[in-house]
Amino acid sequence: MFDPILHFFNSEHLKKIHKSDIFHRISSIIQSAEIKTEQKTQDIVQSLRHGNLILLIPGEKKAIIIPVPNTQNRTIAEPENEKIIKGSRDGFTEDLNTNVFLLQKRNKHENLVTKNFTVGRKAQTEARLLYIEDLVDHEVLKEIVSRLRNIKANKIQSSGELEEQIEDNSYTVFPQVLSTERPDRAQAYLSEGKIVLILDENPQVLVLPVTFFSFYQSPDDYNNRWFVGTFFRIIRLVSFIIAIILPSLYISVVSFHTEILPLGLLYALRVQTEFVPLTPFFEAITMQVVLELLKEASIRLPSPIAQTIGVVGGLVIGTAVVEAGLVSNVMIVVIALTAIASFVAPVNQMGTGVRLLAFPFMILSNTFGFLGLTASFTLLIIHLCKLKSFDRPYFYPLSPLDINGIKDSFVRSKK
Repeated sequence: MFDPILHFFNSEHLKKIHKSDIFHRISSIIQSAEIKTEQKTQDIVQSLRHGNLILLIPGEKKAIIIPVPNTQNRTIAEPENEKIIKGSRDGFTEDLNTNVFLLQKRNKHENLVTKNFTVGRKAQTEARLLYIEDLVDHEVLKEIVSRLRNIKANKIQSSGELEEQIEDNSYTVFPQVLSTERPDRAQAYLSEGKIVLILDENPQVLVLPVTFFSFYQSPDDYNNRWFVGTFFRIIRLVSFIIAIILPSLYISVVSFHTEILPLGLLYALRVQTEFVPLTPFFEAITMQVVLELLKEASIRLPSPIAQTIGVVGGLVIGTAVVEAGLVSNVMIVVIALTAIASFVAPVNQMGTGVRLLAFPFMILSNTFGFLGLTASFTLLIIHLCKLKSFDRPYFYPLSPLDINGIKDSFVRSKK
């Protein structure tokens, strides 16, 4: 690219060319439609930061911006964090233009709109907003554009930071923006009238607005027969209840309400917990913390070592604490089922929030028994009903109740 330009500027006939024709001559040499001119110093500096070539011509008020191709991008590969059984195997990368292309390739809709933004007051980062004009909710679109333009942070380097800047409530464990690395998932939401936000140098794209039930839906639901997709979708929603209630239910029953158990089960439970020095509450809290430690260690370590730590560490610790009499076998089973239920969510954001939510449930159940468990669940439902995602109900279609909307929340509708 550079040799023809240097030859052009070093040639003698440059002096004979009028300054107003230089831009057209350079465009004909490079033959790129992306060449443009800028006059504002801020825009020129921003283009330079993005790796573009800047040509400044003496006597000219405008600079010529020439994009320089970047060939160091990561190749398109299957996402590691979002596995599916049937479906496409490509995933988003760190390159903004590649991610836009992956969506445009799937969406041939004539009204697909792409808007360019820069976020961050000082270290500005490029972002793209994609939506389908005749399907999108324009009030939501206006609200999202307003929040993007009002970001006051000096720099936004990741989609997580951007999510925190634009979401309605940052003091809740429930994510109000869905993050995905799968182009097919993002495309499906585009077809439903959602908005996709892509940030440069990030392989995760943001889908907004979303509901609580969006985090328990998977592309696999539509790659199988409708009753199979419905069955697994209901299983995922049941897993949410299991993950937050099961430890609290165990604590309430063992500490306060053993009379509800059948005599045979009560006897077996008493035998196992008779010589355990810790109360059921401290048993549950300890094992939950150990579970989080094992998970964090598995994430941070290289893959071969992480698998060994996860399997051997879990077996050794689980066996050791039971043989030492510190924790009962029943508690190990309860925590294991809780962990499995929290990992069922197709989107990791929700699984993490559910595990954190279990701690206040256990505290209230240890204090008030079934009353505390009931109060916790009631407060949770109230919180979900009040929560919003870009001024849209987060717990839709249950709050507000919409019978027609339920068909594709709990049941995978036939399309």
